[in-house]
Amino acid sequence: MRDYYFNKNLIIMRGVLFLIVSFLSSLITPQLYAKTDYKFSAPNYIIGDEFAEIQIVRLNNKGTPDSTYNGKTGFYINQDLKVLEFIQGKALYTTTLLKSSEITFKPQNQTTLYNIKIRHLPDWLSIIPPLLAIALSLIFHEVITSLFLSVFVGVLLLIGFEFSNVIPAFLRVIDSYILEVLRDSKHLSLISFAFMVGGMIALIAKNGGLTGLVNKISAIAHSSRSAQLTTLFLSLSIFFDNYVNILIVGNTMRPITDKYKVSREKLAFIVSTTAASAASLGFFTTWTGAEMVYVHDATSYLRLGNSAFSIFFKSLQYAYYPIFMLILTFALIVSRKDFNKMADAEVNARSAGIKNEQNDKSIEKNIERDIVEILHPESQNGGKWINAAFPLIVLFITAIAGLIVTGTENLYQKMLGKGIPITSQNLSSVWKFLYDFDNKNISFFQKLGELFGNGDFYIALLWSSFSSLLTAFLLTLLHKNLTLKRTTEIMIHGFRVMLSAIIILIFSWSLAEITEDLHATEYLSSVITGYIKPSLLPIVSFLLAATFAFSTGSVWGAMAILYPLLVPVSWMISASSGLSISDTESITYNVIATILSGSVFGIHCSPVSDSTIMSSIASDCNHIQHIKTQLPYAATIALISVLVFFFSLINFHWIFNLGLGTILIILIVKFSGKRVE
Repeated sequence: MRDYYFNKNLIIMRGVLFLIVSFLSSLITPQLYAKTDYKFSAPNYIIGDEFAEIQIVRLNNKGTPDSTYNGKTGFYINQDLKVLEFIQGKALYTTTLLKSSEITFKPQNQTTLYNIKIRHLPDWLSIIPPLLAIALSLIFHEVITSLFLSVFVGVLLLIGFEFSNVIPAFLRVIDSYILEVLRDSKHLSLISFAFMVGGMIALIAKNGGLTGLVNKISAIAHSSRSAQLTTLFLSLSIFFDNYVNILIVGNTMRPITDKYKVSREKLAFIVSTTAASAASLGFFTTWTGAEMVYVHDATSYLRLGNSAFSIFFKSLQYAYYPIFMLILTFALIVSRKDFNKMADAEVNARSAGIKNEQNDKSIEKNIERDIVEILHPESQNGGKWINAAFPLIVLFITAIAGLIVTGTENLYQKMLGKGIPITSQNLSSVWKFLYDFDNKNISFFQKLGELFGNGDFYIALLWSSFSSLLTAFLLTLLHKNLTLKRTTEIMIHGFRVMLSAIIILIFSWSLAEITEDLHATEYLSSVITGYIKPSLLPIVSFLLAATFAFSTGSVWGAMAILYPLLVPVSWMISASSGLSISDTESITYNVIATILSGSVFGIHCSPVSDSTIMSSIASDCNHIQHIKTQLPYAATIALISVLVFFFSLINFHWIFNLGLGTILIILIVKFSGKRVE
């Protein structure tokens, strides 16, 4: 009986022990003998026919990547068995998708399923954001909102065009695009330049320096021709911003041109065309500063080695429209001739004198009122011309010095890398060895181009704008024009004046980023290649820029949308067409020049352009009359520019092309112009 109980107890003890061991094993076994886990990384979307790369990482017992594993493992991928090779615990699987889909991965001999969702975006969707920006700008004549909405729609395309993604897309515009473009030092350099130039303009205007400078120069006017030449010279002198140029020169020269019976239409024409041409050709203007940043971003995307300044400098040889417009203006003044409706206006002015046009004041609602406000001096007693001249001289000289200093430093490092036996980093040593740079002799102007081209344009912008602002600030205090508090307030007001332009820049950079993420340039290149010859791209760029600027009245808007899109496209199409590097560069430089040139032509013809409106107001000219008299001149120069462009396709030297255009202008003025004494 005891043996029975003993055996029974033994059985019970064994059973309990088995249960305990089983329980402990259930806790231990998953850690010691767990199935292999994997971690998958895949893009949220792919565009067009690009490959989706899915990275598979093998995990160890601790759940961390197993970098010691090398071998092959089978996976059922959408039920098809594939063998993937792991190297240091990682494998890569690539596939293409024709539509949005879910990809399933099931390791062989396991039951676990891994689901990967990838969205497929048709490549034609990539051009929706820039097209939307253009369409909205044309409809509403407002660029900032149009740019923001186009970026917002671009983000929605990336994360999913669904109602639930509206708020996430809005937030991503801020944190992933606007914030990202503001991290770029080049962008921050241009923003700082714009702010400081705005502050400098406000100071030299309010302390009376600009008025004093204009009065000083305008004193040389003694006839109708000299009054017009003085207006032209003044407009070229105030080259750094077209708004300031128009308002200062137009308002100041109007009494003088009235005295010598120069028509208000002719005054408006001179200030409008010269201001825009000077702003598009000058090295350190608000327009070209923005242009060079767009060029830098585009060439960085293409991984080109040339600096933005070097590319801009080389593109000037193709800037036919603004150059020819300046030549036409000078030729008309010197010859005392005009044609078409301008000739009638000039004849009437000489015979009947100048009448106040009673301009339609409703157009003033379209201009930048802050700019108008800061240009009025604090005191009506005038100011010292040196208060304006000296800061402007400092702006120019410091910018050139910045390019020389940074260019010298960069060339020195390049020479060391090439094994050139240079012993000093000073300018004279670098200049001397430039003759042997790249194992070739180069001329004085080529050396100068190398020096400036290797300079840091953005550092030069910062040095020059800060130096000119500080100079204007100190001169204002030194001459006791304004108190310290008032001087500071005016400077900050000048900062605010540039805010709208800076917002346009920020949103345009964001649009460029979104179009790059959507691969818009690749899609456009693939569509256009074979249908448009690369040599015709500059003409297309000119017409697109002119149409956009004419419809919206905005050069900034045209640059914002067209530069990030057309510059890379022109390079890709030219390269894919089998053109040489030199020919590809030539077409790209031409496109860079024609976008800004076409934009200038567009605003010269546009009745809604800020520049033409300001020209009408500053000259007190009837706005419609200003457009009617200016339009024939703008159209004439546009036709000459297109004609000369076709000669450039035959690879004539740029000096010949400019000379040809100049001869055509002289002939037109000579045989079509009507002499007005």
